[in-house]
Amino acid sequence: RDPEALRRAAQRGDTAMLRTLVAAGTDVNAADGHGRSGLMEAVDGQRGDAVALLLAAGADPDAADDTGSTAVHRAAQAGETGILGQLIKAGAKLDRRDSQGNPPLIVAAAAGHAAAVTALLDGGAPVNQPDERQWTALTAARERNHPNVARLLASRGAKDTLPARAAGTRAADREHHSGERRS
Repeated sequence: RDPEALRRAAQRGDTAMLRTLVAAGTDVNAADGHGRSGLMEAVDGQRGDAVALLLAAGADPDAADDTGSTAVHRAAQAGETGILGQLIKAGAKLDRRDSQGNPPLIVAAAAGHAAAVTALLDGGAPVNQPDERQWTALTAARERNHPNVARLLASRGAKDTLPARAAGTRAADREHHSGERRS
């Protein structure tokens, strides 16, 4: 019943060890000192088989670490569409915000992962859910220079919360951030 062994096995994708630990009654939701669960370790290790096994054993897809990041946030950041699909099928919440206020869709859009954005939208993620700065996923994609993701989001009804920047008039923004004035 060693939760640390379960997290290590999940990270390595050692499904035989995971089965043994689960059968022995190891808590599949036990977290380390930073709130990381075995499911999060499996996602970070891109171990789809371990993710499936842990979800089937009752792992909570909505558990968050000390940064508010869930397994969905981690899969979105990595662009792991197969794992995202597993988490969505398991009923993971797609509107949960991390400690910086980012829902998974913004995380995927800011990272430039079009396939992850599609998976999240197809799974029911709210297309215009803002972060704490009131940016949407479309705003994040444009600001991070991911035009393909921005086009995808726009085609799915996303709104940009910074329309002047989206229209390409960034001079005022440059002045604001640099302190320069145009004459």
